[in-house]
Formats: sequence, C-alpha cells, structure tokens
Amino acid sequence: MIIRTIAVLLLAQSLIFGFQSDLKNSPLPAKSKTCSPAEEKWWNDLREKALSITKLSKMLNDADLKYRNNGAQYRDLKNLNARAEELRLGREELLGIIKSGEDNSYQAPTEDRKITVLAGPVPSYTEEARRNHVSGTIVVEVQFLADGRLANAHALNSLGFGLDQDALKSAYRIVFIPAIEGGHFKDSIQKVKVSYSQV
Repeated sequence: MIIRTIAVLLLAQSLIFGFQSDLKNSPLPAKSKTCSPAEEKWWNDLREKALSITKLSKMLNDADLKYRNNGAQYRDLKNLNARAEELRLGREELLGIIKSGEDNSYQAPTEDRKITVLAGPVPSYTEEARRNHVSGTIVVEVQFLADGRLANAHALNSLGFGLDQDALKSAYRIVFIPAIEGGHFKDSIQKVKVSYSQV
C-alpha cells in the first residue's frame, strides 16, 4: 500500500512538473502580475490551449505541405482533414476559455501585448494563378476581436486569379490570442500579408 501511494505521488509530481515545464514553451508568458487563484488557473488553461494550438498548427501545415507535394494522395488527404478538424476543435475550446475569462471578469495577469498568432494557415495557390505564373503578396486588413474571433477582412490590393478570395479565407482561419491592454483583451486592426509564389 505504501509503495503504491509513493508511486501515485511520484506520478502526480511528474505530471505537475511536466505540465509546468511544457508551459514554458507556451506562446503566452507566465503570469507577471498578482491575480486570484481562479485567474491564475484560467490564465494557465489559456496558455496550455495556446501551446496545444501552436503544435496542432505545425502538424496541420506539415500535413498540408505533404498532401500538396505527394501528388494529392488519399491517405495524405485523410491526415490533412483530421488535423484541420483537430485545429477547428482547439479553436472552439480556446474561444470558450477566452469567454469564461470575460464572463468571470478575469484580468490577464501579464503586461500589455499585441495579438499572439497561434495558427496561420498555408494559403492555397489556385490552378489559374499557377497557369498564369502569378506570384506576389496580398495585404489583408483584419479586425482581431477581443473575444478571439475575426471580422471585417478585406484585401488592400489584388493579384486576381482567385488568389484574393483565397487570401481572405486564409486570414479568417488565423487562430490568435487577442491584444491585452490593462489586463483586458482588446479589439485591434492588423494588416496580414499573404504571399504566393510558384515552387
């Protein structure tokens, strides 16, 4: 019984310390301001979800590139779709955590900061643009809302050949943590560059 209890305690300790060391890699900083235990838990939940989404984004972008570079194999498409669904669910969970902070009037226990992009999807190069050897950058102005959603995206320039529409779709798939000012999430307007080139 004593050995089993010690083993359980060691396992719990390794999980706690493993969680803490993993959070060191989070794109959000550890708390730097005094806060309640509930706010600290909420902030760490947000940091953990941000880290998870960052990892999912890398896996999705890797799966996307593999699908494009392997001649669109069915197994690669299944992997790509699975990763896209995981990221979609992760985003929904992130929005829920942000909302719970808002509902409970929590303040982010950190210094002011700009938005933190967690996932920026790889844009699609249209077949029409490929045939016409079109390359360049589309600048999209986007409103990053305090609740973690995006709104009012519009292209500031055009490349045509279906790339303008793709740039808008890509902008709307960005996953982010809103800007923080005075402990509160704030709306902000940012310009996002979406680049296209033939490989």
